[in-house]
Amino acid sequence: MEPQERQQQQGMSEEDLTRMNRVLRHRLRNLASGIKSTVAYLSQELAGRLAPQELEYFPLVLNECDALSDLTSRMSLLFDELPPGSDMMAGDWLQELSVRFHDRFPTSLLAVEAAAEFQAVALSSPAWLSAAAMELLTNAAEAAPAKLVRLKGLVDGGDAVLRLQDSGPGIREEELAQCFKPFYTTKVRHLGIGLGIAGRWAGRLKGQLKAERQTAGGLIFDLRWPIDRSEINHRLTPAAT
Repeated sequence: MEPQERQQQQGMSEEDLTRMNRVLRHRLRNLASGIKSTVAYLSQELAGRLAPQELEYFPLVLNECDALSDLTSRMSLLFDELPPGSDMMAGDWLQELSVRFHDRFPTSLLAVEAAAEFQAVALSSPAWLSAAAMELLTNAAEAAPAKLVRLKGLVDGGDAVLRLQDSGPGIREEELAQCFKPFYTTKVRHLGIGLGIAGRWAGRLKGQLKAERQTAGGLIFDLRWPIDRSEINHRLTPAAT
């Protein structure tokens, strides 16, 4: 047996790596949950016996546990499969997305605008679109906390377009080509998986995700995917009486 063949046989297959990835994320979630429960219990039991400055560490640990749990959940969107979800109209989907955003980022402002044509788009994979859109919204909210995020739905030729405009500091021109790569980030204490997740699910929609720098700062993201324009025209055409 040649050395190269022996090395390939001894190495882990892609299926093995995927399984290990899932096991590690599952263990991390359990670890974070266990630590959080223990710290919450200790903070109550020791509340009257520790100095105030010592109690300040407990919320920090709890926040880190929440961040770890959130990370493992988001990692599943980067590596695992996701059911496409039930069919729904884009107008209804956009309303649900707005509610999810406000629940997660109550101090951020979201301005939503949707053309009539966009609202009439039938979504066959709304869960995939939500996975991409929520990561874009999360990126925008984290780039500029408590500032305005603009979200617009429109139809351009044979594509539906979801356009997001944030109020963050933006990035340099040379960083645009890197921003969709998993684990690339320009932010402190971030892993850089959000835009990679968004790009992955844009691809599953047979669509494209592009970023553009704004002159005044911030970024504009265009998520577009192909649609049947004739179906939209049919839905918007008044029925004959």
